[in-house]
Formats: sequence, C-alpha cells, structure tokens
Amino acid sequence: MISNNYTQTGRSLQVKMPECYPKESHDYIVEQLMQLPFSKRDRVCKLYSAAYREAYDLEPVSYRKENKARFSANVRLRKYVKNYRAVTQGLVSKPPKHLSQGQGVTGASEKSTSGSQSRSHSGSVVVKGDERHV
Repeated sequence: MISNNYTQTGRSLQVKMPECYPKESHDYIVEQLMQLPFSKRDRVCKLYSAAYREAYDLEPVSYRKENKARFSANVRLRKYVKNYRAVTQGLVSKPPKHLSQGQGVTGASEKSTSGSQSRSHSGSVVVKGDERHV
C-alpha cells in the first residue's frame, strides 16, 4: 500500500491509498475515504484495488482498459461510501419482515414461461419518511 499526504484546510492528513489506482483519481479517492472511519479504510482500499484490476483485465480493448477500470472502481467506491453513510446515520431501516422473505408482496406478478414459473418482486429500500423503489 502507498501512504500519501493529503492537505485539507491547512492540516496534513495521512491517508492510506489503494495499491492500484489511477493518479487522476487520487483526490476523488481521498475525498471518499475521508468519509469513512479509519477502521474501514484499509479494507475499502483493498476492494478498490481488486475492482480496478478486475475491470482492467476484463476489458478487451487496450486503449479502453484504464478508463473502464477507473470508472468501475470509482463507481463501486462511491456506492459503498453512500450506502455506508446512510446506514451509519440511520437513514436506512430494514424492510418489513414479509418483504424480506419475499412473501405477500403487493404488486408481485407471476409469469409462466414454457412450463416453469418465475416471480418478479419489486424490491424496495425503506428510507425514513420515504419509500423508494429500486
């Protein structure tokens, strides 16, 4: 792991960076990592590096590899930080028991496709004071 200094509002902060990351994303990664507790940063850095390498290796076109890897890893990081903060701030609560078990979902439809049955359920995320459908 690479340890870098990052200056923010006149103070120097030590931020452990992922093993693999594009230099163009340095400031963005630091900004996202600063929103997480120190205990989570090391694991998130490892996951970022793994996501970067995976996307880089999967892209067949050589000149697209770095951009695809950067985009994929940064999106994963952004979503993780957003979801982690929502949970720790108490903005997300568990769905009702009947929804989490997939029973009694209003609006669920059953479709029959060549003898086999499949159900499609609308997933929902419950946010305090608001219900959003995914």
